[in-house]
Amino acid sequence: MIISAKYLMTGDGKTVLEDKAVLTGADGKIKKIASKEELVKEFPDEEVKEYGDATILPGLFDMHVHLAYWYSQPDSFNYNDQMIMMYALQHAQAAFTKGITSVRDCYSPHGVCRTLKMAEDKGFITIPRITHVGEGMCMSGGHCWDEVVQVDGPWEIRKEIRKQVRDGAEWVKLLSSHRSHIPEYTQEELDAAADECHRRGIKCVVH
Repeated sequence: MIISAKYLMTGDGKTVLEDKAVLTGADGKIKKIASKEELVKEFPDEEVKEYGDATILPGLFDMHVHLAYWYSQPDSFNYNDQMIMMYALQHAQAAFTKGITSVRDCYSPHGVCRTLKMAEDKGFITIPRITHVGEGMCMSGGHCWDEVVQVDGPWEIRKEIRKQVRDGAEWVKLLSSHRSHIPEYTQEELDAAADECHRRGIKCVVH
């Protein structure tokens, strides 16, 4: 497919091309950038989409989503595991309508994001690229204690991180504040979490 518009942003933060078009392959990736006339001449069988005085830009990243955050739904009592998966899938696909092609899920119920990614690998669904944490972690009685894993102490935190990485987590999420000025995890606990993540070559995000 050839996509043409007045402006084209390359994504380096400064370059804006005018009167250019892009050729995309069957995988959706950009194969070539040139004028529309040049691309049409070289690839006469490609469909052409002309967007006039618009701007083509690279896919956006949403770095904080909860694809399966069903807890606040008014009929949450209806949400079994299958409904939660359908809810997460709808949210993931809705990202495309906003130009978002990559998301970082900052915790959903256990296994949801991993299953979505597996389903895409098998060709069952089309979704944005997902990078995800495991289940969030808070101290006992901490923020969202009824939705995430409660874990206390440096070595128990390290153990939980190791379990989550084993189960496919690509990031780790800690919840260390609620709606007050009092931090919930201690500095010692946070230091242990950051060190364990860095030892494993992954990053952590803190609420």
